[in-house]
Amino acid sequence: EIEGMKVNQVCIGNSSSPQTDAVSVRTSNRNFLARSGTKSAKVYLTSPETAAAAVFTGKMTDPRDLEMEYPHIEMPEKLYIDDSMISPPSPKPEQIQIYRGPNIGQPPSNPPLPEHILGNVTIKVGDKITTDHITPAGSRMKYRSNVPKYAQFVFEIVDETFYKRALGSEKPYQGN
Repeated sequence: EIEGMKVNQVCIGNSSSPQTDAVSVRTSNRNFLARSGTKSAKVYLTSPETAAAAVFTGKMTDPRDLEMEYPHIEMPEKLYIDDSMISPPSPKPEQIQIYRGPNIGQPPSNPPLPEHILGNVTIKVGDKITTDHITPAGSRMKYRSNVPKYAQFVFEIVDETFYKRALGSEKPYQGN
C-alpha cells in the first residue's frame, strides 16, 4: 500500500526526490540506482495507466481491474507539423556570438590520440551500468556544459574516489 502520494512528472532527476527508502511509481525511465535523487529509494517503472490506477487505489493496481470504460482515441489521418521554430544555419557562422552562462566552460582541446595507448585500468564496472553511473544527473546536471567540472563527478555513484585516481597526472593520456 502507498502511504501519502504526490502526482508529478519527473524530469532528469533535478527535483522531486523521494524520501529515504520511499517507494516511487514513475512512467519515465528514471528507475535505476540514484536516478531519482535518492540512492535508497525503490523506484518502479510502470505504464501511465498503471501509475494512474495506483493514484486512484493507493496501491499498485492493474488498470484493467478498475472496472471502468476507457476512451477510444482515433489517430488523425494527417498530423499537423509546424516547422516555424526551426532556424536554418547562418550563412556567416564566424559572426555568431555564443553566450555562455557562468557554469559553461570551454570544451577541452586535446592532441590527437596516438595509435597505441599504454596505461592502467582506472575502473572496471559490472552489469547494469547506466549513463547516470558514468555522468550523474540531479544536482550535477548544472555542470553538463562545463566538461572539466563535470568530469569531477564521473562514476561517483559507483566509486567516489574515481576522479582523483583518474586525474593522476598532468601528462596527456595519463589521467587528465
